Amino acid sequence: MGLFKSSKNSTPVTPEPPASPGQAARKDRPTPSRREAEAARMARLHPELDPKKAKQINREATDQRRRAQMTAVDNLPERALMRDVVDSRFNVGEIALPLMLVVLLLVMIPALRTIADMSLYFMWGILALIITDIMLMWTRYKRLAAERIPGRPLKGMMFYGWNRQMSIRRWRIPAPRVKRGDKI
Repeated sequence: MGLFKSSKNSTPVTPEPPASPGQAARKDRPTPSRREAEAARMARLHPELDPKKAKQINREATDQRRRAQMTAVDNLPERALMRDVVDSRFNVGEIALPLMLVVLLLVMIPALRTIADMSLYFMWGILALIITDIMLMWTRYKRLAAERIPGRPLKGMMFYGWNRQMSIRRWRIPAPRVKRGDKI
């Protein structure tokens, strides 16, 4: 057995059979350079978009991500309970924004100075009512949370309830599940 020389009893090499008619013919173009091939691959992976289309795709992705995050946070039991507590009662904060706008308009009219002064005191009274209403809401929420979801953290829930209480009912997100006056 010769390592580098042909052996005497080796079989002769048979030629390759000709290509069948179903096989592809030779290509008509030269092989692309590495730079061209990488550029074509990157163009397929990251298509060049016009700025409007890119901004729209980015905005949709951001909206979808934000909705998913909001849904995850809003489904927490302590948040759902706070929403139900706030939505089941009448809140002074709901009417505070329209009343404060009226007070702001009255203060700007110089001819109605005495009415403007009285409306400022009225605004301070509304603010005191809002703070009292928030404290009552918080006391009720803490009692219900201790019964229904013991051991859950209440951090940030007072501010969440205050924020929801100050918004007009039809603009609240997520929408109210309970009607005013319903027992929760």
